[in-house]
Amino acid sequence: ATIALPTPAKIYPNPCRNEITVSPIGLHGTITIYTLMGTTVLKSEIAQQSKIALTNIAGGTYIYEITDDGGIHRGLFVKE
Repeated sequence: ATIALPTPAKIYPNPCRNEITVSPIGLHGTITIYTLMGTTVLKSEIAQQSKIALTNIAGGTYIYEITDDGGIHRGLFVKE
């Protein structure tokens, strides 16, 4: 028997320049982006294949947190 594991939520490209594409599990979710010090710099509702503009965010490394039907997914990305 084969067990299908859910595909994790993801963002791409990484590193990015002016925008990222977010792929949540399910039809919708929320993305929050934090600095490495824990300051929230962006919070947005997302749907499948949402594009998030990052033009107002300085270059650096950030933490993302996606909350969706699959739970909470966290990771790092770099904005050039």
